[in-house]
Amino acid sequence: MKKLALASIVALTGTMLVHGQGTISLNEGKNVVITNGTSIGEGSGVAYAGNSSYYYEVLDMTSASWNSLSGAQQAGAVNLLANPSDVSLWTDSGISGLNTGALTAGGIAGAGGATGISAANWQAPTGSAYGSGAGYDYYIVVGWSANLGTTWTAVTTALTQAAPANAWFGSTAALYNYAGAGSLPAPNVFSPSSYTGLAGSGAGTTPTNPLLILTPVPEPAALALAGLGGISMLFLRRRKS
Repeated sequence: MKKLALASIVALTGTMLVHGQGTISLNEGKNVVITNGTSIGEGSGVAYAGNSSYYYEVLDMTSASWNSLSGAQQAGAVNLLANPSDVSLWTDSGISGLNTGALTAGGIAGAGGATGISAANWQAPTGSAYGSGAGYDYYIVVGWSANLGTTWTAVTTALTQAAPANAWFGSTAALYNYAGAGSLPAPNVFSPSSYTGLAGSGAGTTPTNPLLILTPVPEPAALALAGLGGISMLFLRRRKS
């Protein structure tokens, strides 16, 4: 967990690319996008179910950066809980949100609403079309329970310490799309875009195939036991040799 926090801070303070910033919307307007891995919505095992009980952040990188990664790096970049150091591959877009009730359709409200908000390092189109003068970005949405913190910065700090009981964290698959600008609407991060014209962009979700899955954060005791188990195996292997 400490590695996750330290790498996240690197991502937060990384060098900013020099270009105009496009707009993206985090509002989740259709389909279920949150699950606890076993049941949809406010299923058993979810620690918090009311308003502002879960928080979200969009992390992004340019398509050129994504395509330069190895297959193993790409796989690690979308599973940050298992590969915490890979969070340094992403840039914090600065776009955040929270749940406004049940973890179901329309339950996530992002800054800027449907009109979107500027995303750090996500290049804005320079003409009347989405692809004009701008590449598309890859991105993931990370989500966590409020007992880890209410901002991405707070979460990176919390994860350097003992994770609280019943803490949850997760991230989406890697998605990609153009950003909006001016009269070009902000694409929604959760939905295939009907107006950017970028084939395969965004993602569709259904109640049985949610986009963002939260899983329990291992508690310090579990991590300690896992570490002791590994040490014991090494000790036994040395004795046998």
